[in-house]
Amino acid sequence: MNMIGLVFLLLLFMAFLLIAVLIGVYVYRDAKNRGMNAPLWALIALLAPSLVGFIIYLLVRGSHAKLLCPACSAKVTETYTVCPNCGAKLKPNCPNCKSAVDPGWKVCPYCAQTLPESQEDCLQPVQPQDRVLGKILVAVILIPVLLVLGSATAVIGLRARLTSSTTSYTTLSVGDYLSEMEDPQVQQWFEQSGKELNTAYVLRYAEPGNPHRRTCYVVYLPAVGEDYLSAGAGVSNGLFGSALEIHFDAGNEAGNLLFCAEVSSDKELGLKVYLNGKKVPVEITDVSFCPFPEGVDSSIR
Repeated sequence: MNMIGLVFLLLLFMAFLLIAVLIGVYVYRDAKNRGMNAPLWALIALLAPSLVGFIIYLLVRGSHAKLLCPACSAKVTETYTVCPNCGAKLKPNCPNCKSAVDPGWKVCPYCAQTLPESQEDCLQPVQPQDRVLGKILVAVILIPVLLVLGSATAVIGLRARLTSSTTSYTTLSVGDYLSEMEDPQVQQWFEQSGKELNTAYVLRYAEPGNPHRRTCYVVYLPAVGEDYLSAGAGVSNGLFGSALEIHFDAGNEAGNLLFCAEVSSDKELGLKVYLNGKKVPVEITDVSFCPFPEGVDSSIR
């Protein structure tokens, strides 16, 4: 794996680590406010894979309400009848035995006393809105997305700056090419090519030596004939590497055109061939000699 890939993986790891820390801190504080086992739930949220622990906590915490006194905003629980901070009455009680009763009960279950329909001096505990959870969920979604987009942009820009290359090309008819090339390996390659109309058959020679080594390509695309509208080649830089791209805009005549391209680059390049804007399969045959006829490599434009 190259240095760019390692940097990307490191940034991705740091992003997920940041998300895990945010979730752990949130779960710890929220569980503590609800009277739950905060350290245990924080560990479950952190260690369970794929946010499973966090999802389980969000489901379980519903039975542990986070309540505040409506008079002084002190923390209270569902079992409190009065606020321990200000003494505000939070639950109705039986006027006879003073036991806490639930709103809506008509008879006290402890002493059988008939209960009044309402006790206006009771203040219902309030549950504050959880604004932090929404921010956590937004961070869980946005941080990886922004990281991937930012890293992709940075990597593409970095490759564009680091990859130095020059490209030149020309076209030849099949007849002219074969009449000048007497090598049996070239003849055999051409005879075996052309079985698939929209497949690019390529002879490739990579000159040994670095940096800025020279690579020569002879491309035969059976769907392209001498009535082609245009052809061009150039090096593209992408997230997953650099490649020599060859584009053909072709007419209806097929089978009698070869494309010769030469590229010098300080990076190893892939090869992509396009016909009328659509990428086509490529079959590459590597040879140990430059497959250009004599004089073509000097006149290549």
